[in-house]
Amino acid sequence: MAEVCDKVRPGWDPASGPVSQIDELVHFALSPLGLLAALFFIGALILRRTWGDIGGTIALIGIAALIFAGWFDPTGITQAATREGCVTLPALPILSLLTVALTLLWWPRKSDL
Repeated sequence: MAEVCDKVRPGWDPASGPVSQIDELVHFALSPLGLLAALFFIGALILRRTWGDIGGTIALIGIAALIFAGWFDPTGITQAATREGCVTLPALPILSLLTVALTLLWWPRKSDL
């Protein structure tokens, strides 16, 4: 054991078992980056203009890219945390961000109604 989970996810208890995709999504949603993504989404929904939707979509895709890039940690900490079970592949957060980003582009705008 590399014992990195106490630093990466301090609240994780080894007795609870490995982290699931849902746990990973909740952790992302409650993180500062997840809250920033929610602000971009809510801002785009409130504005409902083409430039707001495109900006929100680009921001959400950028956040998804950051999460994806963070998975390839050159220090090996993420991979060690995965082996310990406190981190899992961030597939659900990334897919959720991409789904929300594409929804922004296809949702009817004020000018379309």
